[in-house]
Amino acid sequence: DRKAFTPYVKGIDPTRDRDVTALERFVRRGKYDLDGQSVIVGNELARQFNINPGDKITVYSPRNFQQRKEVYLPMELTVNGIFDSGLYEYDLGIIFTSVTVAQELYNLGPGVHEIAAMVEGGDEPKRCQAAAKLLGAQLKAPLRVETWMQRNKKVLMAVQVEKNVMFFILFFIIVVAAFGICSTLITITIQK
Repeated sequence: DRKAFTPYVKGIDPTRDRDVTALERFVRRGKYDLDGQSVIVGNELARQFNINPGDKITVYSPRNFQQRKEVYLPMELTVNGIFDSGLYEYDLGIIFTSVTVAQELYNLGPGVHEIAAMVEGGDEPKRCQAAAKLLGAQLKAPLRVETWMQRNKKVLMAVQVEKNVMFFILFFIIVVAAFGICSTLITITIQK
């Protein structure tokens, strides 16, 4: 009954992550605890694989599949919490663990793949874009800056499409209602 899946494993520093994301607020079952060899998984992933807090999962990293003289064993991690962000792809495709566990999985040493930062008033698109442009000018390739809008482009496009569809639906409802009122007024006028 062993199942396999390839989610994105993201290493975070739980003490600093509170300032950048709201992951702690989204933990619905278990606890927000990434001490030791532990993970927090998404609600959809937990549902599909029947994972509960306290269960152990086996995580393979890319180095497990590289052709080398050394053999790397997969890590067995304990599920401490299950989060529900409300976004299906996010809840299915991401596993959070501590930075040290992620560095060991990806054989990064003291390095990281990405650094997340929050801009004050970062919910304003222009402020995020200005900060990204400023930071991007200071970084050299292959480093790059990506805003939350660029990272969540699919979600934002879906919201935009929904907004446009709602506009047309409401427009046609108003037009039909206006014709209904006009026809009622014309009928009443003609009958008098």
